[in-house]
Amino acid sequence: MPGMVGYTSTKGAIESMTCTLALEYASQGIVFNVMHPPLTRTRSAAGFGVPPEMMADPEVVGRGLAKLVGRTKPVLVSGFVNSFQLGMSYHFRHPMGRMMSMLAEKARKNH
Repeated sequence: MPGMVGYTSTKGAIESMTCTLALEYASQGIVFNVMHPPLTRTRSAAGFGVPPEMMADPEVVGRGLAKLVGRTKPVLVSGFVNSFQLGMSYHFRHPMGRMMSMLAEKARKNH
């Protein structure tokens, strides 16, 4: 989405590094993973210009992620909706980016 290049590129780099470390150290029984929350209504996300109704409730996200502690998959997501959105974003990057940008712009205009 426009205006989020620093956020998205950093998040992608951390996820790639985590997956690579997980592969490199799997034979030694060392697990690496990253929790991948959705965009959440927090002070740190307020500057992105994404309408609050398009962001997740931080309390719900936190509880969902807490349930994942101890899991061994490289990328951990909480809840079906977050998992679905992430999968769609991986497989359909450009259409999902355009759609989310359009929805965010529409929501900003309605405010």
